[in-house]
Amino acid sequence: MAKKRPVGTKPTGGIRETLRDVRPYILPLLACTFAVLAGLVIHQRAERFVTEDTRFAMRKADLGEPHSPDLAVSGIRRTSLAAVRQVFAEDEGRSIYLLPLADRHKRLVGIDWVKSASVHRLWPNRVAVAIEERKPVFLVNLVPERRGAPVRLRTVDESGRVLPASGVPELASLPLMAGVKASLGTEEMAARVRLMNRVIRDLGPEGKPVSEIDVGDPDNIKLVYPIAGRQKAVTLFVGESQWRQRLLKFLHNWPEVEKRMPNAVKLDLRDDGIIGAMEFEETGEEQSGN
Repeated sequence: MAKKRPVGTKPTGGIRETLRDVRPYILPLLACTFAVLAGLVIHQRAERFVTEDTRFAMRKADLGEPHSPDLAVSGIRRTSLAAVRQVFAEDEGRSIYLLPLADRHKRLVGIDWVKSASVHRLWPNRVAVAIEERKPVFLVNLVPERRGAPVRLRTVDESGRVLPASGVPELASLPLMAGVKASLGTEEMAARVRLMNRVIRDLGPEGKPVSEIDVGDPDNIKLVYPIAGRQKAVTLFVGESQWRQRLLKFLHNWPEVEKRMPNAVKLDLRDDGIIGAMEFEETGEEQSGN
């Protein structure tokens, strides 16, 4: 007695029927497989060619040369050329195809004076580096955390990046920012730079003789004002605002203040009606005058 097929099922076909169903897909599949394999072989050979052929290699620097003759560097004024060369030292003598652009860029912007940089391969074997340098805006006296340690003189740019003071031709013309702790981070240093700029703008032309601005305490800015014709400077406590107004008060009243308190070296201008002497050159006595 013949077995009955379960209800809802289709009869199974033979091998011929199966081959007939997949035959249209076999040739395209084989073609794709061949194309992928051929592409891999071509890619491997091409990669080997540009990696090992000496025509793609950046030449090594000869004795006395600042860097490889195949390394072009532009935009440098203060940046150490030796520091730039060191970034690419391991690339000399090998193909520029192996040059890790992202890593070299990261190392370049870590150099003191480098604000931004671009690195490009110039086939067959040259590398071009363009650098934009940081611009120092102020001299800064960095106050050490450890008592008794020397104050370090540096420069700082608009972003708060602390830079060396050496190798800056315009060093003498930069305003001096004082009272800043060496432990400040870049963002906090940038805030002090912005405060310094606001003070300078507010003081206007009357503030040009000021030799030093202490922004260590934002609630009490201090100005060092040299006295013309004398080997003396007076420190002015001008508070958190109205800096120009208080400086003008000092300039207007200084002849009288000097007569009454000739040894005063620190004056408090924060009280609108009073000029108070906080420290004297020869005595520790405290006085105040109108």
